[in-house]
Formats: sequence, structure tokens, C-alpha cells
Amino acid sequence: MSTKPCPNCDNLVPDVANLCKHCSHDFHAPTPKSKSPWLPLAAMILGTGLVAIWGFSTMRDAHKRSTVFLDEETKRVVVITSLPDRHESTQVSYEDVAGLEYVKNGTPHPYEFALLTRGDERYVVAAGEDALDEKVRAYEAALGKTAVVKGDVLERLQQN
Repeated sequence: MSTKPCPNCDNLVPDVANLCKHCSHDFHAPTPKSKSPWLPLAAMILGTGLVAIWGFSTMRDAHKRSTVFLDEETKRVVVITSLPDRHESTQVSYEDVAGLEYVKNGTPHPYEFALLTRGDERYVVAAGEDALDEKVRAYEAALGKTAVVKGDVLERLQQN
């Protein structure tokens, strides 16, 4: 008597068998279509590409450092951004400053002071572990604007 392997358990069963005596596989049941291996492969390649793009952009920004200072003579805020391969300079006139933002109890820095422009740019002036009240007051005085404080309680800093 000739035999055939069961596709489910690989045991040999007679060629004429309708069911496998070991695992009860039905030899006459329709076999499911095999799924194309291309879809999971394409999804994996796309996912890897997106992770790589995110990683490279994060690495580039991790090495980016900005220095912001006021140029009282020209009435401009100067932003110098240092990248690994070059330095970029941006100047914003005092009139184009939309507001000042002072974040307390933030993450990743407990204190962060930023300048907001009318063009929806946000430049971090200073950030760190220590309060930045003096720097905030200096910018408020020079720009004639009051910083909005964000933290546990929304308040406004009073100018000296």
C-alpha cells in the first residue's frame, strides 16, 4: 500500500485516507491560499526606512545648539545656530517678536525661556536647572513685552 505525508503533522498515512489518523487533518478540505511574502517584506522595508529617517533627523537636531542674544544697537534679536558642519545666523527685529514664554517645571529642563516670532518660530533663549527670572526680566525690558509664564500656575512676571 502506498502512503503520503500529512501536510499538518508529516506522519505517513495511506494514499486513500480522507483523514490523518494522527492529527485528524481533512485531506479533502480546501487548502487556504498562501499569503504573498511581498506584503510583510514591503512593510518591513518601509518601517525600517521611516525609523532610519527619524533617527537621522533626531541625531542632527541633537547636535544643534542655538545662542540667542539681543543687539540693542540694531534693535534685533540674533539667533546663531551651530550645526556639526556649519553655523547659521537669523535676525528678528524687535517688532517681529510676538511674545515671550517662560516655562517652569517643564521637561526635559525645569526652566525654559523662549522667544516667539510673528512667523510662528520659537527660539529657546535659555534652558536649565536654575530659574531664569533675571534673563526673562532683561528681555522683557528690552522688548517691552511681558513673558507668559507656564507651569503649575499660569501667571505673569512683573517687571522691576
